[in-house]
Amino acid sequence: MKLKYIKREFFTGWLKGSLIAIYYLSVIIASLGFFHNKAIAQGQDSLMVENSDSVKLFHSNLHLMARSLGDSVILRWAPDKPGAWSYANVKGYHIDRIPINADSTLDFEGVARLTKEPLKPLPLEAWEKIVNPDDPDKYAAIAAQMLYGKTVTSPGLFQQAIDYTTRFSFTLLAADISPITADALALRFVDKNVAKGKAYLYKIYVAEASEVYTIDTAFLFVNTNFVEELPPVVTSGILELENKIQLKWNRNAYLKRYSAYYIERSEDGKNFTRLTKNPFVHILTDDFRDNESIIYQDSLPENYKPYYYRIIGISPFGELSNPIDPPYRAMGRDKTPPLPPSNVQTEYLGNNKVKITWDKPDKEPDLKGYLIGYSNTADKEGFAPLFSDPLSPDQTSYIDEVESARGTNYYLVAAVDTAGNGSSSLVSYVLVIDSIPPAPPIGLEGSIDSTGVVTVKWSLGSEPDLAGYMVFFANAKDHVFSTLSKRPLADTVFMDTITVNTLTEEIYYTVKSLDLNYNYSASSDTLMLKRPDVVPPTSPVFKNYLITKEGISLEWIPSSSKDAVKYLLFRRTSNGSDSLVAEVVHIPDSSVVWLDGNVKANAIYEYSLFTVDDAGLRSKKSGALGVKMADFSKVPKVMDLYGQVDKENRVIQLRWNYTNAEAHRFVLYRAVNGGNFQSYKSIESNTSEFNDKSVKVEYTYKYALKVHQKNGKTSKFGNIVDLEFQ
Repeated sequence: MKLKYIKREFFTGWLKGSLIAIYYLSVIIASLGFFHNKAIAQGQDSLMVENSDSVKLFHSNLHLMARSLGDSVILRWAPDKPGAWSYANVKGYHIDRIPINADSTLDFEGVARLTKEPLKPLPLEAWEKIVNPDDPDKYAAIAAQMLYGKTVTSPGLFQQAIDYTTRFSFTLLAADISPITADALALRFVDKNVAKGKAYLYKIYVAEASEVYTIDTAFLFVNTNFVEELPPVVTSGILELENKIQLKWNRNAYLKRYSAYYIERSEDGKNFTRLTKNPFVHILTDDFRDNESIIYQDSLPENYKPYYYRIIGISPFGELSNPIDPPYRAMGRDKTPPLPPSNVQTEYLGNNKVKITWDKPDKEPDLKGYLIGYSNTADKEGFAPLFSDPLSPDQTSYIDEVESARGTNYYLVAAVDTAGNGSSSLVSYVLVIDSIPPAPPIGLEGSIDSTGVVTVKWSLGSEPDLAGYMVFFANAKDHVFSTLSKRPLADTVFMDTITVNTLTEEIYYTVKSLDLNYNYSASSDTLMLKRPDVVPPTSPVFKNYLITKEGISLEWIPSSSKDAVKYLLFRRTSNGSDSLVAEVVHIPDSSVVWLDGNVKANAIYEYSLFTVDDAGLRSKKSGALGVKMADFSKVPKVMDLYGQVDKENRVIQLRWNYTNAEAHRFVLYRAVNGGNFQSYKSIESNTSEFNDKSVKVEYTYKYALKVHQKNGKTSKFGNIVDLEFQ
């Protein structure tokens, strides 16, 4: 076999459609193929390292991946740099297999070298069995050309480097797609001597180390229990365009599974043909907007003829994925819009009516009719259709009966076809005279926080020409309202700040709507908000008091604060602290009288008052009022006084019985011969008898006792004893 034949008759012709298109992206192609798959490489991925003699060496990682089939394991590997690939082609690769025990330890006694001799690419003569002129394997031809063919580039160093990198990249891509080619390149090995359910550690390394190029050893764990099925490729979107279909699927979802793809199409959903002779590889570029997706575009001879599509993934082991079932159905669609209408004219007819006219000399066969768009600005993005069903293709005028005058009205006319494609005319406008104000705002509500920040809200009006709102306020409902907003507010929320340190408790708000022609609505309902109360009420003042048998009656002048709601009355005894004795309801403009009936005789009380307002704020303490409670109780009389005349001893003997817990003494009163009673003798409380020795014969005497308590209270006369001394 002559390599010249391969190059001229097959390889050069195949590359006309692929090599020229991706020649300058060959480095990227390498990354799309083998190197996106998971592998373990020993060492650091640096371009240059230093040996112990400080001589700079080239460095490369060897990447390894595997696929378990249960009874066998397929290994695929490759270095990541062209120089390492070239060196390894000369020295070859060794493969060692280390069994893994059940406890996940390595069984070093079972280590086996799977390569008696280093694996090297087939020599040029051996490629004849693969590259057969009658039935050539194009990937083997590519690999053979890349491996042994002569360069066709200029002798410049830069061009040689590009050529070298290109050879390396296309070789790896050919190995990904063709297992036979991968075997011939010494980049694939099938280990058929494995046990089912067993785990192994594979080790691949270049047979002989280089003094100038460090190539790391690759390790990979493989569990023969894990047999992975190749998933079908699922699209993330199908775009139906004019005479073309665009298929899109996620790049990252299949990045570690497939190196290239076949795109297949069918007219009946059963018999499929491949749309490309060669596998499809979607190249990553810096200027492509959607690098997360792989995109394939298929040109179609006609629109609206359905086709069926499926995508077949090609793994780095040369395996093909199962197709999606059912396949995707799509068709080309008409995306060419009709010509836009011309000479659009607008005229205001009065009574909120606008007439729109247009021309359409050339009417396409698939013209469905016209849509009219309206906006209050000239920006085409802001137009909304006046109706949903297109007007007849023969109609070239329309009268817009606006619900309310809109000021300046902008219109455009769009021609639409049966496929939904449309093209719009230039914008035309008309001025509508508007004297009708919008409706007043509704749903007014608001709140004031503790710092005085007011939030007022209302519902959005439905008028199309609504320009905004004006907010007004007053401190009383019958006052003149003042404007708060300097310009129309394009919102339904207004924030205001007021003072809260004031005796004015309420504030009032109202809102008016404003349209584009500066027509004001009537005022909304008035919103009353209460300021947060931070000013305490004024204190009450004691006016008078009265001591009665029922207790101590207190009277005070009420607080002058309008928000006063009650009074707190506190009382303190001489040896105690303030205690709340009553909560009294505030009655405006009226003195308050309250009776403290829970008092004791002779006790001294000190009263104080506080006003409480409707916010719970308390006034300062009033001036204190001290009151001593009188004792209205009666001292018991001596009612069992009796006496007798002792003639022998010339005395009148007096005796009595009396019990009283209070400290007291007795005062004896005597009347002689019908005269008035006079105080006669003071007697201590521990005595219950008295002998009157100052008596005379034939005199009459009357006696009575009074009780004088230490607290100053005196009883009345008790019973009177009337005696005659003879």
